[in-house]
This record gives sequence, C-alpha cells and structure tokens, in this order.
Amino acid sequence: EARARLGLGRQWADRDRLPPLDSDESFNFVDGGKVRRVRVDARRRAQLLSGEVLIVRVGDRYEQLPAAAAARIRERVPEAVIDLSGTAQGAAGAADADDPYKDYVVPDDLTW
Repeated sequence: EARARLGLGRQWADRDRLPPLDSDESFNFVDGGKVRRVRVDARRRAQLLSGEVLIVRVGDRYEQLPAAAAARIRERVPEAVIDLSGTAQGAAGAADADDPYKDYVVPDDLTW
C-alpha cells in the first residue's frame, strides 16, 4: 500500500509540475536537516513565499507544484511535501523572544 501511494504521488508530481526555470537564482530550503535548492526567478520566489507554489520531493529530486496539486499529494504522501515554514523567508515574521539577534535587521538584498 505504501508503494502504491508513493507511485501515485510520483505520477501526480510528474503530471502537475511547473516547468523548470533556467535561472541563476536559487531558492534555499531545509529538507531532512540539509539545505537544498531549486532554481527560481523573482516571480517563482514570490509564489513560493506566498504558498501559491510548493516544493515536493520526488525520489531524489525536487519539483515545484501549484498548491492545489501539492495538497492532493499531501493527502496521500504527507512526507513528500516540503514544509517551507523553517526557511528564513518562511519564518521571517516569526520572531523568537529568546533570539539574541532579534534586534538586528536583515538587509533587503539578502536572499537565503
């Protein structure tokens, strides 16, 4: 049953994935304790930050999917959809009270 769910998730991700971008910019995120990256442009970065586009792990690669398609995959294979709330962009509004650097402003031109 687990194999069938993974196979179905992989089929849906291959069918609904957004076309890969040929860009020098990358979007960094954490998956499994390691920093990973996908190629983005300014528009796609904004979509990832707003939640319109999500990142889905498909085997050893990462695909970018519209939120609706990723939600269907999340129902079957929840561990395949990457949680972006832990990235610097996704956690920008969540300040920790014990953070010693909370008073320091991150420059606008710094992308993570």
